[in-house]
Amino acid sequence: MTHIRHYLLIATFCLVGLLLPVMAIAQAPAPTYRCDNTAAIPDPESADLIHDCEILLYAKDTLRGSASLNWSTATLITTWDGVGRVSNSRVIWLDFGCNNEETCNQLTGIIPWELGHLFALKHLTLSGNNLTGPIPPELGKLTNLETLTLDNNKLTGTIPPTWAISTS
Repeated sequence: MTHIRHYLLIATFCLVGLLLPVMAIAQAPAPTYRCDNTAAIPDPESADLIHDCEILLYAKDTLRGSASLNWSTATLITTWDGVGRVSNSRVIWLDFGCNNEETCNQLTGIIPWELGHLFALKHLTLSGNNLTGPIPPELGKLTNLETLTLDNNKLTGTIPPTWAISTS
């Protein structure tokens, strides 16, 4: 009986030893980005634009894949690649459309679900890249969205069923 307890104790320590690194990885905090008081947002009173800036920085690596984007807190957000227009302290236009390979970003990532938190976004153009994966249902939260262009990518799946199609 003593041997069984001894083996159970050893097995428990081994299991805990294996799980602790996994638990540490699972509990690692997501990267945080702060745009307030940076060159990206020179006006600290623009809380909405600070929010949009942080959303874009968080989504940057997922969207770009192996492409490069100049998004950084050291660069004014209105000069970021693809940020077509800022109005009333909100990002309202993202344009990564690729009509000419010489001027293309050739994004190779996936469409980040975080873009669904750019609540003032009116135009999102991601056509002509090499984006893969599904269309995130979170884009359906963009109630101000007037134009969504996703053609000529390598997207999979269907249009999310959570999107209502208005006929009026």
